[in-house]
Amino acid sequence: MKNVHLSFLLLFLVLFFSSLAATVYCLFTEEEQVPGPALVARPAVVDFGLVGEGSQSTTITLTNVSRKTMTIVEPFASCTCTNVSVPKGEIKPGDSVDLKCALDTRDRKGKTRGQVGILYGGTGEDESSRFVLSVDILAEIRETDSVELPILAPRR
Repeated sequence: MKNVHLSFLLLFLVLFFSSLAATVYCLFTEEEQVPGPALVARPAVVDFGLVGEGSQSTTITLTNVSRKTMTIVEPFASCTCTNVSVPKGEIKPGDSVDLKCALDTRDRKGKTRGQVGILYGGTGEDESSRFVLSVDILAEIRETDSVELPILAPRR
């Protein structure tokens, strides 16, 4: 009789710890449980520094660091002084795409700040599971030196 009770106790312990291990495994391997963003931008901030009037452009690399395929829904720019383009479509885990951005500094002076970014989500997911990735664009626009021409009086 003791052997039967001992067998049931051992069976119970094996089942208990097996289910506990399975639960812990599921908690730590679910894709939805991975903290942090799915896409990472490099560089995270673009600082053009001191620039003159004109257009400054650069490329930002977006990398999918998740285990799910991400879909670029739409690029965005925060104002008319920033411009952004990125190919729409899917980014598989570990893959990267280039986001091209530009800052138009014409008719601007002093420090300026804009943002570019994308709206993205997991492939096949609804709009409630979309995310925004944005990158700050910084510059200090120096005034262009104006050349003063002498005023010449007509000869008599």
